Amino acid sequence: MKSQAKIKHTLDIIPFNIDTSKLFSQVVLVSVYEIFIKRRIFMTFDEFNFKPKLSQAIEYAGFKEPSPVQKEAIPLILEGKDMVAQAHTGTGKTAAFGLPILEMMQCNGEVEAVVIVPTRELATQVSDELFRFGKNLGINTAT
Repeated sequence: MKSQAKIKHTLDIIPFNIDTSKLFSQVVLVSVYEIFIKRRIFMTFDEFNFKPKLSQAIEYAGFKEPSPVQKEAIPLILEGKDMVAQAHTGTGKTAAFGLPILEMMQCNGEVEAVVIVPTRELATQVSDELFRFGKNLGINTAT
């Protein structure tokens, strides 16, 4: 029997092997239908109104248009909502959660975010990506 997560934002039903209600205060699952049909298909990173130095880093990285997972995740995370997103490798999931985290950081030299990943290799990849976007903000990363 498949478990069903309570969905606040869409009508999707996605099976989970764990009870996400205990992990997140508010789980938001996104559907391809909502990303492509209900939401605007074309937008730019400028529309997120990131800090100027973060916007410069995004532009320098060559990012022009957010991927579908970024279009959906970034606004929700900036609103302070928790979410679960599932997408293929190379679709921009790290930037989808990392850019809003960097935007919300106070950059005061304190530890302000912890990202937990399942492998050392992924930890290095995520750390490198977040450092690339955050270095102009004075943000350091560690693994």
